[in-house]
Amino acid sequence: IARVAAQTIVIAPYRVWREQVSDLHERFHELHWTIGKDVPHTEERTRVPLDEFVKRFNDPRFLPDGAFYAQDAATGEFVGMSLLWGSGANRDLHTGTTGVLRSYRGRGIATALKTHALTFAKAYGSDCVWTSNEVGNAAMLGINARFRFVKQPDELQYVKEVAQ
Repeated sequence: IARVAAQTIVIAPYRVWREQVSDLHERFHELHWTIGKDVPHTEERTRVPLDEFVKRFNDPRFLPDGAFYAQDAATGEFVGMSLLWGSGANRDLHTGTTGVLRSYRGRGIATALKTHALTFAKAYGSDCVWTSNEVGNAAMLGINARFRFVKQPDELQYVKEVAQ
């Protein structure tokens, strides 16, 4: 965290940013889209319209104090995020996304974001934090291994294209 702070990167939860940044949802919409394009998927990504994107902040599972965003204070640009979501059934949490813009990777930001998220989970009283990882994402696999996430049985996803 100190290494990241020394780079003028500020990490705070959604609740703090909401009070400080007037065009927050537009900026987070762009951040999510840019980072999301780097996450491998079986289908081509389509951008969620802003009005639909904003609805996630009103979802009962959304945790305003458990959704962490990183900002480069020197430029004002938001550069990364690690989001925890509630399960609705118990105190378990799920990592929705942890990611950093390409130009900021390799600087410890994702690790600092994950540290903030897991510190929140402990204070929240969570017994378990779940995450998922694309098998080819060595950097995030390494981060999750350093935090001692325990690998679960593989999950396979299938897609069947049906001719129209």
